[in-house]
Amino acid sequence: MVATDVGSVSIGLVQPGKTGFLANRAMAKLSQATFWRHLEDAQLSRTLGEGGRLEVAHHWSLDAMVQGFNLISDIYAKCKARCVPSTVRHVQAKRSVE
Repeated sequence: MVATDVGSVSIGLVQPGKTGFLANRAMAKLSQATFWRHLEDAQLSRTLGEGGRLEVAHHWSLDAMVQGFNLISDIYAKCKARCVPSTVRHVQAKRSVE
């Protein structure tokens, strides 16, 4: 993948040399050369394509999303069991003053 270094692409989706190439918007000529290199080098295209597929399967798949949701849900449940919300503490403190 050859992509412009913006948004979610620049925070991990494309890993230069592993899953593709990132092109700076200000460097259009270099981006064009990278694109053509990618198209002309079949082995490079296969390597980067496989790296991209593995990256997406590991970090961006439905299974990865569900695992992340379950982790957040578990953390929330543990915190909820231990923590008293601040609004409840505020009401309890107000009642003890009265």
